[in-house]
Amino acid sequence: NKGTGFTHSERCAFGLAGQLPYRINTLEEECQHAYDQLYAREEPLGKNTFLRSLKDQNWVLYYGLVRRHLRELILII
Repeated sequence: NKGTGFTHSERCAFGLAGQLPYRINTLEEECQHAYDQLYAREEPLGKNTFLRSLKDQNWVLYYGLVRRHLRELILII
């Protein structure tokens, strides 16, 4: 699952045109947004719950985020 990361051609090929927001985000943009959401939670348990939910919903984004911030997240996951 790529969320808003599907290109225009992928959206057409998979029948997703009109099903996703118009804006296409890069993985880097999605990771930054997820990172901001993660650190809006103060408790480690809240962060862990956020990461588990993210993994269930979007593996590409989850692993992209973990890869970029592994040293910070290893204690939470």
